[in-house]
Amino acid sequence: MNEGLFIVPDTGKDERFVDHPYRKGPANIQFYAGASLTTVDGINLGSLCVVDHQPKELNTLQQRMLGILSKQVVHILEFDYSLEVLKSQFLDSKANEIKLRALFESSSACHLLVGRDMDILYFNRTLADFMLDKHGQKMELGAPILNYVGEDFIRSFTLNFTRALSGEKITFEDSLWHDATQIWWQFSFSPAYDAAGAVIGVSYTASDISELKKSQHEDDSKKRALDRIALMQSHNIRGPLSSILGLVDILHRAEVAEVAEEVSMLKQAAEQLDEIIVRLVEQASAKSYGK
Repeated sequence: MNEGLFIVPDTGKDERFVDHPYRKGPANIQFYAGASLTTVDGINLGSLCVVDHQPKELNTLQQRMLGILSKQVVHILEFDYSLEVLKSQFLDSKANEIKLRALFESSSACHLLVGRDMDILYFNRTLADFMLDKHGQKMELGAPILNYVGEDFIRSFTLNFTRALSGEKITFEDSLWHDATQIWWQFSFSPAYDAAGAVIGVSYTASDISELKKSQHEDDSKKRALDRIALMQSHNIRGPLSSILGLVDILHRAEVAEVAEEVSMLKQAAEQLDEIIVRLVEQASAKSYGK
């Protein structure tokens, strides 16, 4: 018996099968030959079987052919399994791609993937619409990215692109002019990697932060206004009040009986007013510095 082959020339003469229902029953198996179906990993999938209703022998060539057929069956099964695995991986990859694309397409930020040779590999709809609306340019895959970068940003873009290719992640803010409109941007340059971990290009993101900058400017204006109010309260109001307090103190020390009560009341009122002004100045200063 060859390795991997199991042959029973006559089941009626083999005590293991003489009373087997497959031999005595309707199947009437009088001859059996089987070749194991074993993968390259040593996993036994079963057997490729040949049966007959009459006892017989397999010659050497027939045995070899049965062994070859069993290997072909294993190859076909492994190939079919590999196809299923690849199909599953492809479908998973496609699903992830759809999710990722949907995420980028729904983003309000401009997303761009640039190859090592500065060719456009991907851009989202937000960026495409912006370039068409503000600059009258239709973006195309494979085109040089510098065709779409303004002269006032080429140097910065090229420098940060090169830094990102070396593995560095860069984030900064800057303002650019687009169609006579100044827009504040937050820029991000990050290295893009393939499955093996090699840098294949640069992932670029630009987010419009003009409203945030406007809000910050308004906050700064409010702070300066509060500073002016505090200064006015401190000097323009408290200065004259200090003079009044000084005069009241002189009158109080003079101990003029006819106006002693009025001087005492005036001093008390002036001191209360001074305390109120001090609190107002402190509150204005606290708001000015965000406390």
